[in-house]
Amino acid sequence: MKQQSKTKEQLSRIIAIDGERLGNLQTELQSTKSEAMHLENAIAVEGSMHSIQFDTPQQKRDEIKASKQARFDRLAALKQRRAELEPIVTKLQLIVSQAHQELAALTNQEESEQRVQIASIIEKAAAKAPTRVLLQEARAKFDKLCVQLATTERELHVLDTTDPRSEATTPEKRAEILLDSGTMPPCGTLGRSGERRRVLDDQRRTLVEAVRLQRERVSQLQAQFGQEISTSIRPTMASIVKRISDGLVAAREATVETRLLRVALGVAGATPDVLPCLVFAGVNPGYGQQDAFSLWQDSMRRNGFEL
Repeated sequence: MKQQSKTKEQLSRIIAIDGERLGNLQTELQSTKSEAMHLENAIAVEGSMHSIQFDTPQQKRDEIKASKQARFDRLAALKQRRAELEPIVTKLQLIVSQAHQELAALTNQEESEQRVQIASIIEKAAAKAPTRVLLQEARAKFDKLCVQLATTERELHVLDTTDPRSEATTPEKRAEILLDSGTMPPCGTLGRSGERRRVLDDQRRTLVEAVRLQRERVSQLQAQFGQEISTSIRPTMASIVKRISDGLVAAREATVETRLLRVALGVAGATPDVLPCLVFAGVNPGYGQQDAFSLWQDSMRRNGFEL
């Protein structure tokens, strides 16, 4: 991991330094191409015109010739500079592109290793949690109840769509069937399909309530299971929280020092502009005031973490 971090630092330096150089050279190359194109157009236009007449004074003739020669010389210099810049730009593009690819590969590798490491920690903690087996059994029972409920509802749907007479369980329903069909429906009995529907309807209501209760049971066990894992990985969380806190505290202190350095330089009579931009705007020095970071630290302390 340390060797990879060092390589990432080297690649980041290449991207920063060579990337800036590449940008400057690309700008110069584009400017060189543009100026050369304008000169070529001007020379072409000038060549098609009779700039020097027979009655032009010799001094004027010499000035025109000197101006033309200066353009040709400048154009030659631009073409030479273009020929020098193009291979350098191409080489730097390749270097910066490869550095980006290698940095992305190393970053992905580190993230993959971290995911495996964290997953292993959680798996070990989960395997030791007392509620793990109970939660698995509760989830399996919940899934089974859902399947039973779906099966019952499908059978009820089939009965409702194939035998509407099975719904004639009240005088009002029987009266509607009599008026619609002219046939007296069975009275005082549900019939075979009606009896089956009543049984299925009772089962459905029972299963709906059982699913609700089992869902609550699973949620309770999930919360308990999560709490057991959280307690088991407490040392890992404490290490992470401490690294975050120590890193931001160090960054805040360094930011304060950097700003004091710029102030002291100005007091000494020099302009602070000679210093590189050392201050990162994303770091708030705090100056003893409550801010998001200090509030986060207080929250971590209330949760039992030592900072």
